[in-house]
Amino acid sequence: MREFTKEKALEDYDFLWETLEARYPYFGVAERKLGIDIGEVKRIYRKKIEDRSSIDVKLFYQIINEAIKEMNYIGHLIVFDANTFFRLKYVLDIDDELLEDYNLTYQRQALENEQALESYGYMRKGMPIHIFQRILSWNISSNIKTDTIDETTAFLEVFYPSVKNIKRDSQYLLNYLKKLEREGYKDLIIRCHANDSGDFYWMNNIVSPNIDEVKTFHTKVFIKNDDWVKNYYQNLGDEVIEEINFKEYPNLNIEDAQQFGGYVESEISVQPLFEKKTFSGDIYLLIDSNTFSSIEAFAQFAKRTGFATLVGYQTGGDGYNGGTPMMTALPHSGLVFFYRMGYGINEDGSSNVEFGTLPDVVPNDSESPYQACLRLINEKNNANNINKR
Repeated sequence: MREFTKEKALEDYDFLWETLEARYPYFGVAERKLGIDIGEVKRIYRKKIEDRSSIDVKLFYQIINEAIKEMNYIGHLIVFDANTFFRLKYVLDIDDELLEDYNLTYQRQALENEQALESYGYMRKGMPIHIFQRILSWNISSNIKTDTIDETTAFLEVFYPSVKNIKRDSQYLLNYLKKLEREGYKDLIIRCHANDSGDFYWMNNIVSPNIDEVKTFHTKVFIKNDDWVKNYYQNLGDEVIEEINFKEYPNLNIEDAQQFGGYVESEISVQPLFEKKTFSGDIYLLIDSNTFSSIEAFAQFAKRTGFATLVGYQTGGDGYNGGTPMMTALPHSGLVFFYRMGYGINEDGSSNVEFGTLPDVVPNDSESPYQACLRLINEKNNANNINKR
């Protein structure tokens, strides 16, 4: 491992915060949600470096990781450990389609940074890269759970709706949906768990087979008043609109708004897989505070397009409408930090990261989201039976 000094650690530490202050729009959200003082966090952890007589990359990682963890993953903010670094590098190395779909040129540069490769190789403690590759290619036999509730209601649970499981699970899910339609099921309850870059999973494997017209979810993403950030979005082909009519967003936080230099319009658009829906019944998506990231994007999409009824509690937020997170390597250590640059909003202007998405149906005090969904289906069926008389 090359020499790493306290002076270089301090320069990297300052670079981390300067970059976030220029590009990352969620410090205000973090302070409100978590009750922390960002300036104090920055000061405390810088002093931990200053007080050291010497420091290596592993210890430096521990200090900045503790600092960033104070913000509890708000806006996807993390510092990669060795496992995450090599896992993502492996995914991007083998999946050119993913690189093209997400336009990850800048992100890949961080994963190919010479200092990053050396530091993470050192932190990996000599574990061979094929171990990480084996973890990535491991087939999870219990990824999907299906259940029959009664003769017309079914339940589908996906534990790892990840990009790496899309192709492996697609035919199984398609056959399952065809079976439900063939056997006359009218209602399908869905629960999705882990959030591992799974936007294409739910789009391709759940939504696309079950729509008969294009479904599109539009949003606006505010960005900070920083030339690098504006150029980044423009280089992606997005128009940065600098004139903002804040009266259109009644619940936009005024303090957060002061940092914005414009917005870009964004959308998720899903094409139908077939002319007819594979499953033509009603779909319900269970949500709660653990629904965030890519599954939050699914919830947002379902609510805005009417694809599914949301049953449960307010989500954890931080979905698609914050844009694809950036990866940046620190200049000396090469350690990579990960963060959103887009400030995603709900329809009323409120921060999606701060307030999430509200359900269509909230459970009663004694119910779980699943039980509330069964009640909702039962009430619908009873009403239909009365109307048939």
